[in-house]
Amino acid sequence: MERAVASSAYSFVRFVGGAIAPWLAGKLSEVFTASIPFYAGAIAVLISMLALFIGRRHLAELK
Repeated sequence: MERAVASSAYSFVRFVGGAIAPWLAGKLSEVFTASIPFYAGAIAVLISMLALFIGRRHLAELK
């Protein structure tokens, strides 16, 4: 994949996540408790770590 395409895809995900996260955190804390957004963030980090661990062989091939 070309560098420009990879960079724009990364920026898209980063900016969309940055736009949705504050709104979603507010809604989660309204519906549940104020600590739920922190737990949701921790779960998202664990899921991303798991995805990286599972795909490590594929990522090693990209070097």
